[in-house]
Amino acid sequence: MNNEPKLDLKHFLSHTHMYVYPLNFDNVANYLNGYEHGINNKDITSNLKQFVIKNHSVNSSSDGWIGQMKRLSNRLNQTPLETFKEVVSNLIEKTNT
Repeated sequence: MNNEPKLDLKHFLSHTHMYVYPLNFDNVANYLNGYEHGINNKDITSNLKQFVIKNHSVNSSSDGWIGQMKRLSNRLNQTPLETFKEVVSNLIEKTNT
């Protein structure tokens, strides 16, 4: 993942309420899919999918990264939005090194 999407994601995570309303996981997922479509780059969700597979052993299936995130949130006993923010923060941190 290059630097521009990383910076955009950091801002999105800290100011999510500025980008989506009402604030819930489904709207966040729609925003992220639209963002990727707008920049014509699927690296964010591809990297997110692989990161969850590698670090949390939750595979992606026909429901894609969204279903993968929901299954992980059930395992962690969190809301999908909490899980998304935690995983994306970790992904950004790991790709900075």
